[in-house]
Amino acid sequence: MTVGSAHEPIAFGPIAGASSASPAADFGTKAERPGCSHSLDLILQYTPNGDLFVTQPRFASMVLAACLIVSACSRGGSSEATTPEPAKRIAIAVTADGFVPAQSRVKVGQPVTLVVTRQVAKTCATDIVIKDYAVNRPLPENQPVEITFTPTKAGPIRYACAMDMVSGELVAE
Repeated sequence: MTVGSAHEPIAFGPIAGASSASPAADFGTKAERPGCSHSLDLILQYTPNGDLFVTQPRFASMVLAACLIVSACSRGGSSEATTPEPAKRIAIAVTADGFVPAQSRVKVGQPVTLVVTRQVAKTCATDIVIKDYAVNRPLPENQPVEITFTPTKAGPIRYACAMDMVSGELVAE
């Protein structure tokens, strides 16, 4: 069999011991170009419907390796490569008793959204301050206020009114 351009034909010949007995058989061959000092190992494969595929093992190995690397990189160990976790939502009410609930548990590295609703007019807690995360937000009466941040270290995260008289905490684990 000969393939190639009109200027550079390539002649194929079977490798010793290779056979093409069945229509779906693989068999090896060496490709030689006239005037070229080296040969190229190729694999010819007939499919059940009679199509002929020609592959070069070394090239196929490189393509497979590249696909595996791309696949591994897309999964990766980095959180940037994965779908981020949705923020944990915690409803907090400001009542005559202060922040309710006064304590909640969160996970380090997982985003948290506090949904704070002031339900009373007469309270010191007309603002919420979370000093460790530079949060200072007004709390209008009967309007939910969403505050989203990601705890970066384990331990208590204190929140309070602007005068630091009414408080609560998140415990980051």
